[in-house]
Amino acid sequence: MTRVSDLDYPFRVRIENTVAPYDGLVVEASADPLSSHGAFIRYQLGDAHLFGYLQTRLASDARGTPWGMGLLYDVAADASAREPRKNRTLDGRFTQRAEVEFRSEGASTGEEERHE
Repeated sequence: MTRVSDLDYPFRVRIENTVAPYDGLVVEASADPLSSHGAFIRYQLGDAHLFGYLQTRLASDARGTPWGMGLLYDVAADASAREPRKNRTLDGRFTQRAEVEFRSEGASTGEEERHE
């Protein structure tokens, strides 16, 4: 079984217009959530290295800039990295945390941005 922590995270995504501590957070994603139904994410809050899932509900161009809306979930690092099925209720691996908007920040550098 591939664990969430074992995935590659080649995309950077900025979380916006949501509740603290997620607003302004830049996360690394396993896929581009603007061109898929979601992606596993990893990020850092203070000293904690966390994993989650960004479920895409809408992806569009906002004045020429790719933009999305969705839901952010917590996922344990050792949970299975099996993708959830599109348009299905997420299983017990996922704990919903916030409704979010997001934009691409380009390719990941492999280093998480700290957010406090």
